[in-house]
Amino acid sequence: MGILVENIVVYIAGWVIKKAIDQLRCEDCRISLVSDTSSESSVHYQAALKFLSMKNWSSKLHVPSDGVIAILLKAEQHLRDLSSMKYVNPKISLVRLQYLVLRDVDPDVLCLHSHVMDTAQGIDNHSYDLVRLLVKIYFNVRYYHVARLHTQKFQARSVRQKLNKLVLFKGQ
Repeated sequence: MGILVENIVVYIAGWVIKKAIDQLRCEDCRISLVSDTSSESSVHYQAALKFLSMKNWSSKLHVPSDGVIAILLKAEQHLRDLSSMKYVNPKISLVRLQYLVLRDVDPDVLCLHSHVMDTAQGIDNHSYDLVRLLVKIYFNVRYYHVARLHTQKFQARSVRQKLNKLVLFKGQ
């Protein structure tokens, strides 16, 4: 994956965090999603954070933690492996993507050491739930983007769409 794709994924991660925070009730989980901007915690993803730091001139954007970046980069990698940007692949499912990301990322990627043990219910805990939620939100964003590109490709051939104003106003 190139640096441009990584920068875009990190930029989208801020929006994914915003949506995830709205759905979460646990304060420890909310804190694990956002990076502490005062420290240099994102040492691994400095190159990917360049675009976000450039766009964050008003300091209102959410800066994702290293764990969120790792999760979303894995999700993007698997989406690119499973699909094509030219069409919407109906074989791609949210559950399959969540499984692939959970298989590939470290179980403690969001640094919720003791919180995971406190919230364990059977085989589920807040760490797995957070990964599933982040992948779900990211999957919806990317899936709708690919669907929109697919629709635009078909609409580009339509004469009515191309000459919309000319057709509506009859050349006046």
